[in-house]
Amino acid sequence: MSEFTNFNRCLIELGDQQIYATSASLSSSTSLARDTRLNGFSEDLAGATVNDPNLVPSGPLKGSLSFEFIIAEQHFNPIKSIFDISKSMSDGFIPIGRIGSYRFWNAAITSFSFTMEPFQLVRASAEYDIFGTIFEVGDKNLPDPPYINPAESLKGFGEVTASGINLQDENESFDLRMLKAEYTASVNRNINYTIRMNEQPGSKLYSGGVLPYRAALNEIDINCNVKANKIINYINHKGVIQMRSGGTFPEEVAVQLNLYGAFKENVYTKISDSSEKIDEKAYLDLPDGGGGKDLYSGPERESMHIASFGCSGKVTSQALNAQEGGYLSGGFSVRQVVK
Repeated sequence: MSEFTNFNRCLIELGDQQIYATSASLSSSTSLARDTRLNGFSEDLAGATVNDPNLVPSGPLKGSLSFEFIIAEQHFNPIKSIFDISKSMSDGFIPIGRIGSYRFWNAAITSFSFTMEPFQLVRASAEYDIFGTIFEVGDKNLPDPPYINPAESLKGFGEVTASGINLQDENESFDLRMLKAEYTASVNRNINYTIRMNEQPGSKLYSGGVLPYRAALNEIDINCNVKANKIINYINHKGVIQMRSGGTFPEEVAVQLNLYGAFKENVYTKISDSSEKIDEKAYLDLPDGGGGKDLYSGPERESMHIASFGCSGKVTSQALNAQEGGYLSGGFSVRQVVK
C-alpha cells in the first residue's frame, strides 16, 4: 500500500532546529541546455559536420524551499539564527535539512517575512535556496511535535518613530495609529564555484552534484508596509519628513515590531520546606483537589518576549483610501538598505 506523510506531522528541519509549518514547498531543477557542436570535416558534404543534439548542464543543481508557519516562542528562542537577515549574518550554508521524509543539502536563506494585525495569529514565511540533490530517508519515523504556543497580535505591538519622536503620540502633530504591519527582509548572494578535480569525474560517482564554494552576501533590504489611520505628513522627495523649509527635523522613519507569547502561565511554588515548582495540572491533581492554597501559591508568569524586528529607512510610497460608509485610512512603505 502506498505511503503518505500526514501533513499535520510535516516536519521541517534546518540544521539541528525543527519547525512545524502550516504549508511547505520544496523544488529542484537542473540547468540542462541544448548542445550542438561542429564535429569535424566531411569531404562529401564539403564542410563541417554537426554532432547529434544533446542536453548538457550549464550550471549546478539548484532548488528552493519555502514554508509558512506561526510565530511561536519555540521558533525564536533560541533558534532565531536560522531566520537572521542582517549586516552581521553569516554567508555560510545550513549543511543539511529535511522536509517530511526527504533530506536536502546546503540551504541559504533568501527572505523572511511576517504579518501582524489585531485578532490574528502572526503568520510568517521563509524562503531558502537549496544546492545539491534531494533524497528520501529510510527512517520514516517523525518525532512527536512539541506544544507550540503561537504569538497573537494582541500580545504584539508596533512603534513608528522619526529621529526618536513617537509618531503615535496624540499630543504631537502626527497621532498615527498602526492597524496592520507587513515585514519583509531579503538577501541576494553571489554564488561562487571553483574548478575542482571532482567536478567532472567525481560528479559521476557522487549523487550530490557540484556544490558552491561560497555564497558572498551582496544586497540586504528590509521593507515594512504599514496600514494606519492616516499617512505621514510632510514627506519630501527624499523620502524623509521635512516640516519646514530647509529643516532636517525629523529624518528617517523607523518601524519597530515586538512579538510576545499569547498567554500567561501559572507557576505554583510549594511554601513549606521546599521551593519546588509544579505545573498547574499537578497542582489540580493534589489530594485536596487543589484546595490547599495555604501550601501552594505563585503569581502568573508574564508572556515571554519572542522577538523584535526593526526597519529604519526612507518612505518609498504612501496612499490614502476611502469608501462610502467606511473610514479614511492610509498606508505607507518604509525601506531600509542594510547592505
